[in-house]
Amino acid sequence: MKPRILTTILLCTATLTTTVTPAIAAVTPESKATEQTLTNFNSSSQDLSSKSVQTSEDTTNISQTAFINLGIKNNKLTDSKSQNQWNPTGKPAITTDDEMNGDVLNLDGKSAFYTVLSDSQQDQIKKELTIEAYFKYDPNMDVDNEHEIFSSQQYGGFGLGVQHGEVIFFAHDSQNYKKPSGKLKTGQWVHAVGVIDKNKTANLYLDGKLVQSVKMNGDLKFAENTKDLVLGGDALPGSHVQSEMKGKIKSARLYSQALNADQILQLSQSAHNDQHKSDHVEQTMETQLVGPKQIAAGATYGLNVHARQLKADNSQKLSIDVVYNPNQFEYIDSERKLGNDKTTIEKVSDGRIRITSSAKLSNADFIYYAKTSLGRINLRAKENATGQADIHFEQIGQSGEIQLGSPLIVDVKAEIKPYKHVIVLTTDGGGDPWDPNGIFYDMGIGVPIWTKNPYLMKKRQNKYTMDLFNKQFAMSTTAKSVKPAISAQNYISMLHGRPWATLPQEYRGTNATMGQQYFADFGKGDPLFPSVFKVLQKNNPTQQTAAFAEWGAIVNGIVEPDAAVKTKQSESLKSFDDVADYIGTDDFKNTSMVYMQSDFMDHTGHTKGWYNNNYWKQYYQYDQLFKKVMDKLEATGHIHDTLVIANSDHGGAGMNHGANNNPNRNIFIAMGGETVDSGRRLHGGSNSDITALVLNALQVPNAPHMVDSKVFDNSAFLSQSELSKKKRDVETIQIKDQGDTVQLGLTNLKKRGIKSFDMRIDLKGHSIRSIRTVKGARILRKKIENGVLKLTVTSKHQFTGRLATIKLKHSETQNPEKVSIKEAMAAITDGTEVLVDLDNDNGATTHDGKD
Repeated sequence: MKPRILTTILLCTATLTTTVTPAIAAVTPESKATEQTLTNFNSSSQDLSSKSVQTSEDTTNISQTAFINLGIKNNKLTDSKSQNQWNPTGKPAITTDDEMNGDVLNLDGKSAFYTVLSDSQQDQIKKELTIEAYFKYDPNMDVDNEHEIFSSQQYGGFGLGVQHGEVIFFAHDSQNYKKPSGKLKTGQWVHAVGVIDKNKTANLYLDGKLVQSVKMNGDLKFAENTKDLVLGGDALPGSHVQSEMKGKIKSARLYSQALNADQILQLSQSAHNDQHKSDHVEQTMETQLVGPKQIAAGATYGLNVHARQLKADNSQKLSIDVVYNPNQFEYIDSERKLGNDKTTIEKVSDGRIRITSSAKLSNADFIYYAKTSLGRINLRAKENATGQADIHFEQIGQSGEIQLGSPLIVDVKAEIKPYKHVIVLTTDGGGDPWDPNGIFYDMGIGVPIWTKNPYLMKKRQNKYTMDLFNKQFAMSTTAKSVKPAISAQNYISMLHGRPWATLPQEYRGTNATMGQQYFADFGKGDPLFPSVFKVLQKNNPTQQTAAFAEWGAIVNGIVEPDAAVKTKQSESLKSFDDVADYIGTDDFKNTSMVYMQSDFMDHTGHTKGWYNNNYWKQYYQYDQLFKKVMDKLEATGHIHDTLVIANSDHGGAGMNHGANNNPNRNIFIAMGGETVDSGRRLHGGSNSDITALVLNALQVPNAPHMVDSKVFDNSAFLSQSELSKKKRDVETIQIKDQGDTVQLGLTNLKKRGIKSFDMRIDLKGHSIRSIRTVKGARILRKKIENGVLKLTVTSKHQFTGRLATIKLKHSETQNPEKVSIKEAMAAITDGTEVLVDLDNDNGATTHDGKD
């Protein structure tokens, strides 16, 4: 039975906007939508509904002790204390803020101001210092990677910055950075103060409160090769500025003494006194469902549920229902919840799923999934599902209906396909480990070297994998990662079929951006650079695809959320298990592609280094991991209809990667399958070729956007007439050309009940007079296209010898070329297909039955 398409356009950018109470309390769908005002408003740690704090003379005196005192005056950045020249980079702007009195500095993530500290200024802060900044960090800006607010760092130095969702005071003591930190509140005004006191302690205060102190091992060490102090970023020798922030800054100061807790509290209260007390806040929330447009009956797909806060910023709880037709869909489970335990997703009745969340909502656009996706709901389209599907939100008495598309008509063609499935197994940080002639090894003197030293080569203990890739697969050990040798750039190239550097700037995702936002085709009507999953879906929407990755950015961002692919973020070292388990399911039978990424070797390199003793010791685990997948393919019989592609995204050196040298960029690409020339050493290849290899195996044309994605070495694959060299234990179709008579027969018979054959026979320009089968057999298809006879023959009983006799028409001009069989597939009683060997005119044909 062929899988059917559930005729839907499933949830592509369907949007519902509602106005809700600021608390966003859980409500029933029958409740009336309401608008409500707030009677109090919290800003950072200061309750502005209480009596305002008056600026005292003491507070004014404290700020005047700063030797750098930055603020906005007369529509420009002004230092009211020092004579330093502050130079702009990018396009910093002076603007206002709805919550703040006066003007503020607005920074777009590409702009900043810098000045050069004099020797005397550095001498003033060598023993003690206080650094202060009053800022609002843009909630749409990356908070995982390091961005600076007010800083002078370069292998030393000090500064206030943001990283891993925290405000950090960086202070270097000649050994390393001390980093007292506290939680960052994006979208809110934050008063941050870093202090190095006479006790050699680094202290961080947020909104007047001490949040952490860290003991230093000596005096402050200043930045190397630069004396720049940067507002809105960090110092960089030569070009002055890097690591810029996105947001607003009201004021910033630098003091040559350590302020005490009381003084810092007064500064914080004075700063927040410029903030408005809001009488009421109107709050609107926007919701959106994101999922595939077309789905196959019987398949499981994910649906991302998004919500974003449009006006208010103090929500406490949200509750919405996702409603679907239980006759069409079955709820499987949920995952990737916003704030982890702050969001719950549960089935409350057939056809209704409730999402409840107390996680802080962002006002970011929906492309920023890390901020707006409440969670992912996995639904299975039932086998008997037909018609159009309607999945929508219900919340506070309103619903957003999904606009559904018309039924999809699929033209199913009879084709001989050696591969029904492709599995791609990527080892992140795996480099080039399987060359039998040598290894990279870190001698502890710099970049790992290539060595053929037998003693060092014994560090590699992977007997199974070495045998698999060097004897059973065809492999290139001269393949290269795309530049730069960094994960996101290579996964985008692998899965979207194009080298990263050839994409428009908007599409050049990085590790940081792909961990936060969807691939840039999100929200566009027609994708410009669809992934391999979307290309396969368009070619055959009745089949499924799947992706398992230990690094979440792959299944969350690089694979489009509206691609029809089952995804799972696997636990560490469990992605191979997930693939093996999936191979054993009924779903795999109708799955064209499975992609997998294992993250452990990249983690190993980053923590203890690439290509050293520990690296090779940890790599030994991959013998059992690869074996687990191959054993499951063997046990299920899918070893015969699956192409396995194994590769790595990059290597590394020291504890990092990205450089343009061999230890970083050398990778392996190995392929194993029925038509692969086992043991062949391939040449070249790039990670951008992975999509082309997948499509070629599944006989799907390359998509127009694919540039420099190709089958890089065609010698990897044998034609079907060459497969006999592999000595497979399969049946052989034999053709005997006897002039005007061609005999088709079967040899090397097995006891497994072969009852039909589909063949492609090159007539070499000859014409056919007649075709007769053996007794009990009949012809299902007989068609000539471009000089090739497409012949399908079936029998009530198992074929035991001769299949058919073809009579050719007499021609006065005899064609000297003999008829040959190019492709053939056999099918046994249970529907299993067998890629048989071919024997073109090699010996007599066995006779069994009547013509």
